[in-house]
Amino acid sequence: MTTAARNIATRIAVIEDDVHQGKLTCLWLEGAGYACQHFESGKFFIKNIRRETFDLLLLDWNLPAISGDEILIWVRRHLDWRMPVLFVTSRSGEDDIVRALELGADDYMVKPIRRGELLARIGALARRSEGTAQKKNFSGLPLAAQRNLSARISARSCRHQWTSSGATATGGIQKI
Repeated sequence: MTTAARNIATRIAVIEDDVHQGKLTCLWLEGAGYACQHFESGKFFIKNIRRETFDLLLLDWNLPAISGDEILIWVRRHLDWRMPVLFVTSRSGEDDIVRALELGADDYMVKPIRRGELLARIGALARRSEGTAQKKNFSGLPLAAQRNLSARISARSCRHQWTSSGATATGGIQKI
């Protein structure tokens, strides 16, 4: 599968109040084979996220009405934690970068953005996200083998969590 073919399956939401910056970002992403939708405000994004799904989020900090960090908090509370979030903002202070990462951002870029770097960071986030989603995908195997492997991996993960945390399990209830 080519990079462009793999990318087209990745839907990216760009939340950027600067219309020209948002359109340019989507142009770059679409040129690399990603599907992109631009939102000019956090309110509009939150309103539309109930009808649409995205695989990755590019988020500006300085937005009207709802700031980027508030959107990030909302996304982490209401959507899948595995959705990668990349902050793309003019805020370059260490405190801002640390805050965004601690709130759940996966990466952070300071404007002005460069096309090559943006696409490389998006590609890395998409690969990690795709890898997480495909870890339990055994589609090349017969259905019975898929179920067996999935059950064995789940059981091994549970055993590892219980023993590594020092906890024990009894009847599906964890005791510490």
